Amino acid sequence: MTKTQLHIASSGVEALIERLRNEGVTAGQKKAEDLIINAQKHAEWIIEEAELEAKELIDNAQQQAIDIKASGEDALQLAARDALLKLRDTLLGSFSHEVMRVVGEQMTDKAFMQKLILSLAGTVRKKTELDDHKDIVIN
Repeated sequence: MTKTQLHIASSGVEALIERLRNEGVTAGQKKAEDLIINAQKHAEWIIEEAELEAKELIDNAQQQAIDIKASGEDALQLAARDALLKLRDTLLGSFSHEVMRVVGEQMTDKAFMQKLILSLAGTVRKKTELDDHKDIVIN
């Protein structure tokens, strides 16, 4: 081969190498751009999923807080009701005991019992109009 032919052949090879190099660089750049775009899309998806999960966790926590508050209020109302019932029972028991004690003391007092019986008899006499019936005798 002549110098000119060698030069033309080597120029053709160099041009081929240059073209292959350029195509490789372009393909590499395109692949890199595709990877970056896919990575960005994946990152956006991860962020969306994390935000949805965070919202769900917050919603669940708020619902639990509402449920706990309602349970606490119910427990307080029940405790207040129980305390009121216990107080009522204690007061009624004390009152009943005191009434029985006072009545028991009065029932042993003969003078009081005589007055009570006479008062009851007088009331019955008036209500039944015993004075109008002369044929009834009480001994």
